[in-house]
This record gives sequence, structure tokens and C-alpha cells, in this order.
Amino acid sequence: MAPNRLLQTAAIAHVLISLAHTAKGIPMFQEPAFRRLPPILLGAARAGWYQGSVFFAMMGLVNWKWATDGFNDSIDLAIASLISVIYFGSSGWYVKTGDRPTAGVLSLVALFQIASLRSTM
Repeated sequence: MAPNRLLQTAAIAHVLISLAHTAKGIPMFQEPAFRRLPPILLGAARAGWYQGSVFFAMMGLVNWKWATDGFNDSIDLAIASLISVIYFGSSGWYVKTGDRPTAGVLSLVALFQIASLRSTM
């Protein structure tokens, strides 16, 4: 079976999101507002942010696996669907806080994830 190009592209998009997310966190945590947080809150915020970066990388790996192996069962389909839900949900929060460029990128990746999923059905 030839690899699914849409899923491969989705995988690459997720890895790029992971890298951009990590890069965005570096200056963000240097902001004075973050530095005023109690250490336990700053630690939780920072840990959660970088956990998000790892999550996006994991989504890239999962999509790459699906590109070569296909979806094996309804669990794979549910995971692929939930990835889009996470991206759309995050996009909504970014719009709400005024970061429309990030919201746009996340929405595009969510749509691409859906297109990738539909291409296998």
C-alpha cells in the first residue's frame, strides 16, 4: 500500500506546530507577567506548555504511522477526530484572546486533519 500523502502532510504539519509552539513559549515565559506568578503556578504553566509541544509532536508521529499503516479500527478514527476537536477548540481560545494568526494556523491544520481522515474512507 502506498503511503497516504494527506496523512504524511498532516504529520509534518503537526511536527511544525510542535516546533512553533515550543519557540513561542520561550519568549512568552520571559514576560514580566509570568515572572510575577508564584513558582508553583509558573512551573505548572511552563510544564503544561511544553507538554503541549510534545503532544503536537506525538500527533505528528501518529499521523505518520497512519499514513503508512492506515486506520486499524474505530479507536484510530476516534483519535483522528479528537485531534481536530483539540485544534478547533484551541483555535477558538486563540481568537478569544486576540491571537488570530495562531487561530488561523490551528484551524487550517484541523481542516487538513479532517481531509486526511476523509481521504481514507
